[in-house]
Amino acid sequence: MRGINAVGRCASLLFGLLVWSSVATAAIITVDEKQPFIDLSGDLEYLEDPNRTLTFDRAMAAIGWQSAAGKSPSLGLTTSAYWFRITLDNTRGTGSIDRILELSYRDIDDLQVWLSDSPAGPTFHTGNRHPTSTRAIHSRLFAFPLELQRGETRTIVLRMTSADALIVPLHLWIPQAFVSKEHDLLTVQGIFYGILLVMLFYNGFLFVSIGERTYLLYCGYIFGTLFVQMIMDGTAHLYLYPPDDPIFGERYAVTRITLGFLLMCLTLFTRDFLHLPQLRPTLGKALSTLAGLGVAIMVVTPWFDYVDVYFTILVIC
Repeated sequence: MRGINAVGRCASLLFGLLVWSSVATAAIITVDEKQPFIDLSGDLEYLEDPNRTLTFDRAMAAIGWQSAAGKSPSLGLTTSAYWFRITLDNTRGTGSIDRILELSYRDIDDLQVWLSDSPAGPTFHTGNRHPTSTRAIHSRLFAFPLELQRGETRTIVLRMTSADALIVPLHLWIPQAFVSKEHDLLTVQGIFYGILLVMLFYNGFLFVSIGERTYLLYCGYIFGTLFVQMIMDGTAHLYLYPPDDPIFGERYAVTRITLGFLLMCLTLFTRDFLHLPQLRPTLGKALSTLAGLGVAIMVVTPWFDYVDVYFTILVIC
């Protein structure tokens, strides 16, 4: 019996050591000088901080780090702070390496980045609740310059909070590839925005010329679609909102009001374009009710939590 107990204790100890060793050290990624892009998301390790009280030292020493297991961390709606870490290795390189570390997700309220394992303070502190001047690189998302010296191994640590769903797509770019990617994306977005603006002005001209209300409703729908897209991809936050007022959009419920406006214009346009009040009165009344809900969202949304509003809109849609 004693032998069995001893074996059990040894097995438990061995299992504990294996678990500890799997979370005690950040994943190590070798950075190739010629590799233009590395997706770091699946190699991240993360730690939940439910009370948002952990300091850098306590977080690094904590037991409970989990591996992303090859997938980009998607942690859903959460009030917790999350810590992430990964180690970059340039011991095989022949010289220093310049890279751009990019977090390709805009809905991060507070983002702190340590580009070393020093607890002195974050190298960068930014986020949607901070002025755009705190961004290391002028970008719709979050990008940070990084230099790895020859023979250097460096641990990158990030702490972030979000009132929205927390998703962490973390990428490493060479500067030329990053600039090229941004240029291509801006070109595609410019074409998309340009098409919407042409449609907006054309239908506005038709409304002025003909006086048909359907064209005005369609203009409202196009404008709402355009502005929602600019909010979602970060363009509005970077270029339209006041740079020294990071919570402008939240304070005035810009996103929620725009979604309500979009719902109202879409339902009224559909009703009038299909002549539903004459052909399908019941369906016409239903769409009129949805339009009224859109108006209600615009009016009352500043006094409600935005998550509740979003879920209401999703249920309606």
